[in-house]
Amino acid sequence: MFGLPINMLRVSDNRALLIDFSFAVKIDEAVPYSGAITCAAPSVLRQLAAGAIRVKCTAASDLQSLVRAVLLLTQPQILHPTIRDTRGDNLSMLEVQWADAFRRAPALFSAADAAAEAGNYELVKAHFAPALIRQ
Repeated sequence: MFGLPINMLRVSDNRALLIDFSFAVKIDEAVPYSGAITCAAPSVLRQLAAGAIRVKCTAASDLQSLVRAVLLLTQPQILHPTIRDTRGDNLSMLEVQWADAFRRAPALFSAADAAAEAGNYELVKAHFAPALIRQ
C-alpha cells in the first residue's frame, strides 16, 4: 500500500505489524527525518517545509503519525488518491490534504488525532480499542 511507513507490514484487511524499530529515535532529539512523509505529523511537516535538515519529533508527533498510518490502512477509499507523497513538493499541501481526509473519515479518527496532538496515548488507545479487539 502506497504511503505507509516502510516498517509496517499489512497482514490482512484489518491488521498491520510493526516489523522493525530501525527508525526509532529518542523523543525530542533533532535527527534527520527518515519516516514516511505521507504519515508525518503536522509539526514535522512544518519543520521540513521550513527547510530543517534535522527534525525534532515528540511523543505527540509520533502518535499523530500512528493515527495517520492507521487511517491509511483502514480507510483507503477515503484517502486515495487524495493523500500522496509530496516529497520534493509543497509539504504544506499535505497538511491540507490530511485536513480534508479527516473531515471525510469516521469521527473516531479526528478524535484520535486530537488526542494524539495532545500527547494522550491512553485516549488514542481508547478511540481505537473497538477496532483493535481481536476477533
